[in-house]
Amino acid sequence: MQAWNQKHDSDTATLGNKLELLRQVREVDLVQLKTLEDRYKADLQARDDRRKEEVRQAELQRIRAQELARQNDAAVTIQCSTRKWLAKQALNDIKNPKKGKKGGGKDKGKKKK
Repeated sequence: MQAWNQKHDSDTATLGNKLELLRQVREVDLVQLKTLEDRYKADLQARDDRRKEEVRQAELQRIRAQELARQNDAAVTIQCSTRKWLAKQALNDIKNPKKGKKGGGKDKGKKKK
C-alpha cells in the first residue's frame, strides 16, 4: 500500500509540475496573443488610414481636374470674346477709316490763341 501512496504522490507531483508549466506557457501565450492582437489592430488602422487618404487624394484630383476644365472653358470664352471684339474693331476701321482718328491728342484740353 505504501508503494501505491508513493506512486500517487509522485504522479501528483509530476502532474502538478506539468500543470504549473502549462500555466506558465499559457501566460506567455496570452502575452504574445495580446501583442499580436495589438499589432493586428494597428495594421488595420494603418490600412484604413491609407485607404481614406487615397480616397481623399482621388477626390482632390477630381476637384482639381474639374477646376482646370472650368478655367480652360472660361479662358476660351474670354479669348473668343476678345478676338470677336478685335475683329469687329478691325472691320469698323476698314469700313470707316476716319472714324475714331480725330486729332492728335497732344492739344487735348488746351485752347489756341
